[in-house]
Amino acid sequence: MILTLLFFLGASFGSFLTLVLFRVHQKISIIRPRSFCDCCHHPLNIKDLIPVISYLFCRGKCRFCNYNFSSQSFQMEFYLGLSLVNWGLTFDWLALLIEIVMGICYLTDLQELRIYTICPLILITCILPFRLANLISSLFLTTILFMVSFLKKGLGVGDILLLFPLFLFLGLTMSLFFLILSCSLVIIIYLLSQHFIQKKIPFVPYLSWGFLFTNFLIITLS
Repeated sequence: MILTLLFFLGASFGSFLTLVLFRVHQKISIIRPRSFCDCCHHPLNIKDLIPVISYLFCRGKCRFCNYNFSSQSFQMEFYLGLSLVNWGLTFDWLALLIEIVMGICYLTDLQELRIYTICPLILITCILPFRLANLISSLFLTTILFMVSFLKKGLGVGDILLLFPLFLFLGLTMSLFFLILSCSLVIIIYLLSQHFIQKKIPFVPYLSWGFLFTNFLIITLS
Protein backbone atom coordinates (compact mmCIF):
# COMPACT_ATOMS: atom_id res chain seq x y z
CA MET A 1 0.00 0.00 0.00
CA ILE A 2 2.78 2.45 0.94
CA LEU A 3 4.69 1.66 -2.25
CA THR A 4 1.54 2.29 -4.30
CA LEU A 5 1.13 5.69 -2.65
CA LEU A 6 4.79 6.45 -3.30
CA PHE A 7 4.36 5.48 -6.95
CA PHE A 8 1.47 7.90 -7.48
CA LEU A 9 3.25 10.62 -5.51
CA GLY A 10 6.28 10.26 -7.78
CA ALA A 11 4.03 10.08 -10.86
CA SER A 12 2.29 13.29 -9.78
CA PHE A 13 5.64 15.01 -9.42
CA GLY A 14 6.62 13.70 -12.87
CA SER A 15 3.44 15.16 -14.35
CA PHE A 16 4.11 18.54 -12.69
CA LEU A 17 7.75 18.52 -13.80
CA THR A 18 6.72 17.86 -17.41
CA LEU A 19 4.22 20.72 -17.28
CA VAL A 20 6.77 23.14 -15.81
CA LEU A 21 9.49 22.36 -18.36
CA PHE A 22 7.05 22.44 -21.27
CA ARG A 23 5.52 25.77 -20.24
CA VAL A 24 8.86 27.38 -19.48
CA HIS A 25 10.07 26.28 -22.91
CA GLN A 26 6.89 27.69 -24.51
CA LYS A 27 7.06 30.85 -22.34
CA ILE A 28 3.65 30.14 -20.79
CA SER A 29 2.76 30.74 -17.14
CA ILE A 30 2.95 27.55 -15.06
CA ILE A 31 -0.05 28.73 -13.02
CA ARG A 32 -2.58 29.78 -15.65
CA PRO A 33 -4.29 28.69 -17.77
CA ARG A 34 -5.18 25.25 -16.44
CA SER A 35 -4.01 22.18 -18.36
CA PHE A 36 -5.50 22.01 -21.85
CA CYS A 37 -5.33 19.99 -25.06
CA ASP A 38 -2.57 21.26 -27.35
CA CYS A 39 -4.83 20.78 -30.39
CA CYS A 40 -8.38 21.88 -29.50
CA HIS A 41 -7.33 23.89 -26.39
CA HIS A 42 -10.21 22.40 -24.39
CA PRO A 43 -9.44 22.52 -20.64
CA LEU A 44 -8.72 19.07 -19.23
CA ASN A 45 -10.81 17.76 -16.35
CA ILE A 46 -9.54 16.04 -13.22
CA LYS A 47 -10.23 12.61 -14.71
CA ASP A 48 -7.98 13.55 -17.65
CA LEU A 49 -5.09 14.41 -15.33
CA ILE A 50 -4.71 11.34 -13.11
CA PRO A 51 -1.04 10.37 -13.51
CA VAL A 52 -0.43 7.26 -15.64
CA ILE A 53 -4.05 6.05 -15.36
CA SER A 54 -5.65 8.80 -17.47
CA TYR A 55 -3.17 8.30 -20.31
CA LEU A 56 -3.80 4.55 -20.36
CA PHE A 57 -7.57 4.88 -19.97
CA CYS A 58 -7.82 7.42 -22.82
CA ARG A 59 -5.24 5.54 -24.90
CA GLY A 60 -3.11 8.64 -25.10
CA LYS A 61 -5.83 10.67 -26.84
CA CYS A 62 -7.80 13.80 -26.04
CA ARG A 63 -11.38 12.89 -25.11
CA PHE A 64 -12.67 16.00 -26.87
CA CYS A 65 -10.91 15.96 -30.26
CA ASN A 66 -9.17 12.56 -30.36
CA TYR A 67 -5.76 14.24 -30.67
CA ASN A 68 -2.78 11.98 -29.89
CA PHE A 69 -1.00 13.37 -26.84
CA SER A 70 2.78 13.19 -26.62
CA SER A 71 3.88 10.30 -24.43
CA GLN A 72 6.50 12.45 -22.68
CA SER A 73 4.35 13.18 -19.65
CA PHE A 74 3.33 9.52 -19.35
CA GLN A 75 6.97 8.44 -19.58
CA MET A 76 8.00 10.87 -16.86
CA GLU A 77 5.10 9.95 -14.62
CA PHE A 78 5.96 6.27 -14.86
CA TYR A 79 9.69 6.89 -14.48
CA LEU A 80 9.49 9.08 -11.38
CA GLY A 81 6.75 6.86 -9.93
CA LEU A 82 9.11 3.88 -10.06
CA SER A 83 11.97 6.09 -8.80
CA LEU A 84 10.04 6.91 -5.64
CA VAL A 85 9.20 3.21 -5.21
CA ASN A 86 12.95 2.51 -5.36
CA TRP A 87 13.48 5.18 -2.71
CA GLY A 88 10.77 3.61 -0.55
CA LEU A 89 12.72 0.34 -0.52
CA THR A 90 16.02 1.89 0.61
CA PHE A 91 15.48 5.56 1.61
CA ASP A 92 18.58 6.32 -0.47
CA TRP A 93 18.31 10.08 -0.95
CA LEU A 94 21.36 10.21 -3.19
CA ALA A 95 19.85 7.73 -5.67
CA LEU A 96 16.56 9.65 -5.60
CA LEU A 97 18.37 12.92 -6.34
CA ILE A 98 20.08 11.27 -9.32
CA GLU A 99 16.79 9.97 -10.69
CA ILE A 100 15.08 13.37 -10.32
CA VAL A 101 17.93 15.20 -12.07
CA MET A 102 17.98 12.47 -14.71
CA GLY A 103 14.24 13.07 -15.14
CA ILE A 104 14.89 16.73 -15.91
CA CYS A 105 17.61 15.80 -18.42
CA TYR A 106 15.26 13.14 -19.84
CA LEU A 107 12.72 15.81 -20.77
CA THR A 108 15.18 18.43 -22.04
CA ASP A 109 16.87 15.81 -24.21
CA LEU A 110 13.53 14.74 -25.68
CA GLN A 111 12.31 18.29 -26.24
CA GLU A 112 15.52 20.10 -27.21
CA LEU A 113 18.19 17.40 -27.69
CA ARG A 114 20.04 19.30 -24.99
CA ILE A 115 21.48 18.62 -21.54
CA TYR A 116 22.05 21.65 -19.32
CA THR A 117 25.56 21.57 -17.83
CA ILE A 118 24.25 22.49 -14.38
CA CYS A 119 22.63 19.06 -14.06
CA PRO A 120 25.80 16.90 -14.16
CA LEU A 121 27.60 19.53 -12.05
CA ILE A 122 24.95 19.24 -9.34
CA LEU A 123 25.25 15.46 -9.38
CA ILE A 124 29.06 15.49 -9.26
CA THR A 125 29.03 17.93 -6.33
CA CYS A 126 26.57 15.79 -4.35
CA ILE A 127 27.96 12.34 -5.20
CA LEU A 128 31.75 12.81 -5.14
CA PRO A 129 32.13 13.23 -1.33
CA PHE A 130 30.38 9.87 -0.81
CA ARG A 131 32.01 7.95 -3.69
CA LEU A 132 35.66 9.02 -3.72
CA ALA A 133 36.70 5.37 -3.98
CA ASN A 134 35.07 5.21 -7.43
CA LEU A 135 36.80 8.33 -8.81
CA ILE A 136 39.62 6.61 -10.73
CA SER A 137 37.38 4.02 -12.42
CA SER A 138 34.84 6.75 -13.27
CA LEU A 139 37.51 8.94 -14.87
CA PHE A 140 38.80 5.90 -16.78
CA LEU A 141 35.37 5.04 -18.22
CA THR A 142 34.58 8.67 -19.01
CA THR A 143 37.92 9.13 -20.81
CA ILE A 144 37.29 6.04 -22.93
CA LEU A 145 33.85 7.35 -23.90
CA PHE A 146 35.32 10.75 -24.84
CA MET A 147 37.88 9.02 -27.05
CA VAL A 148 35.24 6.82 -28.71
CA SER A 149 32.97 9.83 -29.22
CA PHE A 150 35.84 11.82 -30.76
CA LEU A 151 36.70 9.02 -33.18
CA LYS A 152 33.20 7.80 -34.04
CA LYS A 153 31.10 10.90 -33.23
CA GLY A 154 28.57 8.87 -31.26
CA LEU A 155 27.65 10.17 -27.81
CA GLY A 156 27.40 13.89 -27.29
CA VAL A 157 29.55 15.71 -24.75
CA GLY A 158 26.49 16.34 -22.58
CA ASP A 159 25.72 12.62 -22.44
CA ILE A 160 29.26 11.80 -21.36
CA LEU A 161 29.33 14.55 -18.72
CA LEU A 162 26.08 13.17 -17.33
CA LEU A 163 27.51 9.64 -17.28
CA PHE A 164 30.46 10.61 -15.08
CA PRO A 165 28.45 11.11 -11.84
CA LEU A 166 26.48 7.94 -12.60
CA PHE A 167 29.77 6.03 -12.83
CA LEU A 168 30.78 7.59 -9.52
CA PHE A 169 27.63 6.37 -7.86
CA LEU A 170 27.62 2.86 -9.33
CA GLY A 171 31.27 1.82 -9.29
CA LEU A 172 33.10 0.00 -12.08
CA THR A 173 31.21 -3.32 -12.26
CA MET A 174 27.70 -1.91 -12.08
CA SER A 175 28.66 0.96 -14.40
CA LEU A 176 29.59 -1.56 -17.09
CA PHE A 177 26.31 -3.40 -16.54
CA PHE A 178 24.43 -0.08 -16.68
CA LEU A 179 26.10 0.91 -19.98
CA ILE A 180 25.34 -2.45 -21.58
CA LEU A 181 21.73 -2.29 -20.39
CA SER A 182 21.20 1.28 -21.65
CA CYS A 183 22.71 0.50 -25.07
CA SER A 184 20.59 -2.65 -25.27
CA LEU A 185 17.45 -0.57 -24.67
CA VAL A 186 18.42 1.71 -27.57
CA ILE A 187 18.91 -1.28 -29.87
CA ILE A 188 15.61 -2.89 -28.83
CA ILE A 189 13.61 0.31 -29.40
CA TYR A 190 15.42 0.84 -32.71
CA LEU A 191 14.41 -2.64 -33.89
CA LEU A 192 10.81 -2.28 -32.70
CA SER A 193 10.08 1.25 -33.93
CA GLN A 194 9.69 2.25 -37.56
CA HIS A 195 9.78 5.94 -36.61
CA PHE A 196 13.05 5.79 -34.71
CA ILE A 197 15.41 6.62 -37.56
CA GLN A 198 16.60 10.20 -37.21
CA LYS A 199 19.87 12.11 -37.32
CA LYS A 200 20.15 12.56 -33.55
CA ILE A 201 18.87 10.17 -30.91
CA PRO A 202 18.02 11.47 -27.42
CA PHE A 203 20.12 9.05 -25.36
CA VAL A 204 19.30 10.32 -21.85
CA PRO A 205 15.90 8.55 -21.69
CA TYR A 206 17.68 5.21 -22.17
CA LEU A 207 20.34 6.16 -19.63
CA SER A 208 17.57 7.08 -17.19
CA TRP A 209 15.76 3.77 -17.52
CA GLY A 210 19.07 1.91 -17.49
CA PHE A 211 20.06 3.60 -14.24
CA LEU A 212 16.66 2.96 -12.70
CA PHE A 213 16.79 -0.78 -13.49
CA THR A 214 20.44 -1.02 -12.39
CA ASN A 215 19.66 0.67 -9.09
CA PHE A 216 16.72 -1.68 -8.57
CA LEU A 217 19.04 -4.64 -9.21
CA ILE A 218 21.46 -3.29 -6.59
CA ILE A 219 18.58 -2.98 -4.13
CA THR A 220 17.44 -6.53 -4.91
CA LEU A 221 20.92 -8.02 -4.47
CA SER A 222 21.74 -6.11 -1.29
